[in-house]
Amino acid sequence: MLLRFGCENYKSIKEYQEILFTCSSTKDCEHHNLYKTDAIKEHVLPIVAIYGANASGKTNMIKALRLLCAGIENSARGRNDNVPPFRLDSECSNEPSIFDLDFILEGKHYHYGFAIKDSIIEEEWLYSFSNKTRSSRSVLFYRDKNLDIEDEEFYFGKNFKGQNKSISKITNETSLFLTVAAKSNHLLAEKIVEYIKNFVKFRFSSDMAEQTVGESVFDNSLEKPISKFISKIDIGAVKLSVEKVEREEEEKDKFNRFYDAINNAFGGDGGIQTSGIDDFEYVINIHRHDSNNNEVKFKFSDESLGTRALISILASIFKVLQSGGVFVVDELESSLHTLLSLKVVELFNCPKSNPHGAQLLFTTHETQLLNFNGVRKDEVWLSEKSFDGSTQLRPLTEYAIDKRANLRKGYLEGRFGAIPFLSTLDAFSLFEDDVEDGKNSQI
Repeated sequence: MLLRFGCENYKSIKEYQEILFTCSSTKDCEHHNLYKTDAIKEHVLPIVAIYGANASGKTNMIKALRLLCAGIENSARGRNDNVPPFRLDSECSNEPSIFDLDFILEGKHYHYGFAIKDSIIEEEWLYSFSNKTRSSRSVLFYRDKNLDIEDEEFYFGKNFKGQNKSISKITNETSLFLTVAAKSNHLLAEKIVEYIKNFVKFRFSSDMAEQTVGESVFDNSLEKPISKFISKIDIGAVKLSVEKVEREEEEKDKFNRFYDAINNAFGGDGGIQTSGIDDFEYVINIHRHDSNNNEVKFKFSDESLGTRALISILASIFKVLQSGGVFVVDELESSLHTLLSLKVVELFNCPKSNPHGAQLLFTTHETQLLNFNGVRKDEVWLSEKSFDGSTQLRPLTEYAIDKRANLRKGYLEGRFGAIPFLSTLDAFSLFEDDVEDGKNSQI
């Protein structure tokens, strides 16, 4: 379960910014599915929505979380892409970028993070907490390239059991110790890396590849819940089915020869490596009734872009609802109509449809959600640019708002910021010359 995450000096984010999944108050909980855990005193929220104008940095915040998770999963290979710092302050290029998160795993609260500069891991740390107030912190490990403890850059706490010294010797400067430890069968490190890998999933664009979506639906037995959902909405469908079909040997041979050629040409040390084509393909069918009430199958490829996007995101949503975890999606409304977005939020807020404590983090411009009874004020975060071009994030709870207030109206009127500033934009002057009567135009 995710409690919070934060970052500093990354893309448009200059100073440290964070998003919290812990609720500010347990008042007005009647319509909300708050999670209670013995690990912390606060209740945990099932959803967090980030609002903001275009280019305000809300997407960069969830990209920071993706970078953190990808680093944990992949850094043992010793290859880190350069992490872009905040570029509107020249001093930031000389400082590391920082990423961290708090989460609950097997009933225990952990805090993990790292600092990285020019692909080099400057610092890395893992703490655990033994009570609800965070006052009893246990350092599991701490790494600092400038640390001077017996000429070592690592410090290991007594509660971090494993072959720590040996693993530290094989951890190079561009790899995270946590990842290398997991690859080296360190029990706790393995659990943490597997949790991040399997339970935090991202969606930044509409991945509508039939093979990917079909495999997810088939392997996770999602045909029934998706069928129930789409049969209740107005797309004319009554059912979704997925067929797993073995490919012809001739087809497999043809594709495998193609992939072998790619590997031979580009698959040198650290280069591209492809694993070949799957032995099976997954065929998605959408079922509808004809005029005689008979079921007729329609190919996934024949469906509209909107229907394919809907099925694709539903596969991801129902997978996380089925097993728990965190689903992170950029611009939720890009795949879902407003009313369907409300329904998805409702699914995460209902213990019956969300029995395993799944969480949803999304960016959005959809203001109808602000007046939806299923969204709390502490589930809404606002992103906007400050005077120096850096992203600032704050929760809606920072504002004194009457509980009867129309949040959507207040947001669109600019009471909370995080909207585009349009007062000097004159549509009729957009195609005029930039210089008028010797003065710059005020666009």
